[in-house]
Amino acid sequence: VHHQYLPPGRTLFQGVAQLPPGHYLLAERGQRKVERYWSLDFPRQPATTAPPEELEEQLAARLDEAVRLRLRADVPLGAYLSGGLDSSLVAALASRHSPRPLPCFCISFAHAPYDERHAAERVARHLDAPLHLVELSQDRLLELLPEAVTMSEGLAIGGQLPAKLALARAAREAGVKAVLVGEGADELLGGYPHLLMDFRRAAGLSACSHGDTISSGVMVPSARAPHLPQVVALLGAVPSFLSAKAAFGATLAELLRPEVRETWAKRDPFAALLAEVGVEANLEGRHPVDQAAWLWSQLALGRYILETLGDGTEMAASLEGRVPFLDHTVAELCCQIPVEQKIRPVESAHDGDELMAKAVLRNVAKPLLPTE
Repeated sequence: VHHQYLPPGRTLFQGVAQLPPGHYLLAERGQRKVERYWSLDFPRQPATTAPPEELEEQLAARLDEAVRLRLRADVPLGAYLSGGLDSSLVAALASRHSPRPLPCFCISFAHAPYDERHAAERVARHLDAPLHLVELSQDRLLELLPEAVTMSEGLAIGGQLPAKLALARAAREAGVKAVLVGEGADELLGGYPHLLMDFRRAAGLSACSHGDTISSGVMVPSARAPHLPQVVALLGAVPSFLSAKAAFGATLAELLRPEVRETWAKRDPFAALLAEVGVEANLEGRHPVDQAAWLWSQLALGRYILETLGDGTEMAASLEGRVPFLDHTVAELCCQIPVEQKIRPVESAHDGDELMAKAVLRNVAKPLLPTE
């Protein structure tokens, strides 16, 4: 309730644990041990001194290879296409290696700003790819919610969970058995509004509206958040998304029975969370944006986006999700790219205070996608 994401290793079921990200379990002769085999490792400051053009070329090559490898299949493939930069780039790269464009699947909502069908249609026309639109009403989302929660066995942060279930089923009904998706780019390349807020604070820029009504109150603070002294002590500042979670969690906590709230009266859920994920070893000396991205990856990406929204809805439809941005060679390179190359001031802005997210990825995408 307090931060809306389960810590690594936890589940909603008593007596059931889960392997944390990047770990394996070895069971041998009655003994078992859990060990880490890989870690998302953002470098201590300063980061690499390689020229920006060289890093862009490496990113383009590694991402292209990651997509090519994920097109290996003896079953029909497709792609999720929101019309955003990440999924559009994955679909465009796939079209270079596939004999024909992959069928694409997009959710269409009844109301702005959620509906992205026009952007997806523009990209599909550019790629000459068939586009399957899954139209969803608010009523249909509510109808699907109980089943989506049951299938995914996780906490539903918003209406995207039943939407993803409907999307996965549409792909499966169209004969597709595996889909390429664009998850992971926002974490690795500074795409989220809350990471832009962290960049502003670290760079000493004035705060401004993030302009993202979808994220407001869920990923970026929309109300005064509770003070989190343990987080400040460990990280120097509170990541914006964690402030949003604390504010939202304080509201949710009021819905709990008094005896449940009392059990947490003398406990700090955020201090317990940071201790469990091991922030001191993984975040000391890192840029504040990298700190926030790593912590978000351990909680939101690992426990919600990939597991609940991804595997949970896809497996319920007998569908496999493939994630090129999270190829380990792509992820390792992205970690080495300086934050200042991921998030840049917009040169045309009058006050010089507007920021461009995922700047390095936009340069990679320019030859492959429509300008808009």
